[in-house]
Amino acid sequence: MTIRYFVSVAALVGLTACGGGGGSTAIGSAEYGALANEVSSRLDLNGVFGTEAPPATGNPTYSGVMLVAVDLDPSGGASTSGYLGEIDITANFSSGVMTGEADGFFDVVISSSTGKPTGFNTGSNPDGTVVSTDVGFTATGLNTSPSFNPDFSGTIDGNTLNGIGSGLVRGPNGEQITIFEDAPACGACTFTLNGGEGDVFIFAD
Repeated sequence: MTIRYFVSVAALVGLTACGGGGGSTAIGSAEYGALANEVSSRLDLNGVFGTEAPPATGNPTYSGVMLVAVDLDPSGGASTSGYLGEIDITANFSSGVMTGEADGFFDVVISSSTGKPTGFNTGSNPDGTVVSTDVGFTATGLNTSPSFNPDFSGTIDGNTLNGIGSGLVRGPNGEQITIFEDAPACGACTFTLNGGEGDVFIFAD
């Protein structure tokens, strides 16, 4: 399941144009382009994705991307739209508390056959941006394990996001954070978007 989400967001490395049609624009705005380049540089670090770090110390900060949709799994036909934004995370390994806050979301077009973003919708704003309100999470227990279960809440473009994710501190020195919708080790991990099914991917370093 973890691999599936890496594939879903990896499309941001090689962004492609959305085929003709009203209401959407190929990825290429200055704002979106900057975010896409940032994602690309992070995904170049995928060689250490599989290395789980021991509990770290101090108060490190992380920044990265958050992808949200009803379904990001292309095996059954992924959602054709979702949201992509930036997230900032602060960890305190002494107290075991981690907090995160996401904003700057774009209303993105997603390929149902690949789960990959291909452009942004212009329905809300010409540049594809949407309003988000207090999209964030809090997690505890970091001082005893590199895994954590962040509790999310917030609103993106009027859509309420709630749920519990499956998070890991990764890399030989704890330099990466990944958060997914769920994992076999966390039976309670799931997200809802406006009360229905939701899917989330986060990568930060």
